[in-house]
Amino acid sequence: LKRTWLRAIHVPGALIVNTGQILAQLTNDRWVATRHYVVAPAPRLSVPFFFNATADVPVPVVPTCVDDDHPPKYPPISYL
Repeated sequence: LKRTWLRAIHVPGALIVNTGQILAQLTNDRWVATRHYVVAPAPRLSVPFFFNATADVPVPVVPTCVDDDHPPKYPPISYL
C-alpha cells in the first residue's frame, strides 16, 4: 500500500468530510480514519464539528459492517 497525499479537487457546492478514529471503529474500518492537512492559497470557510456518543453507553461495530467474512475488529467502546 503506497501512502501518498491526495489533492482534494474543488467541487462547487461539495462538502468534504474527514473521518476520525471512532467512525473507523464503528464501521469496522470500512471508512478509514485519515490524516489530513490544509494548504489554503485563499481564504476558506472551515467549520469543525465533533460528535460523541453518551459517555456510559457501549457502542459496538455497526451491524451492517459485520458478516462472516468481516468479523468485528473492535470490541464495543465507551468514553468511560
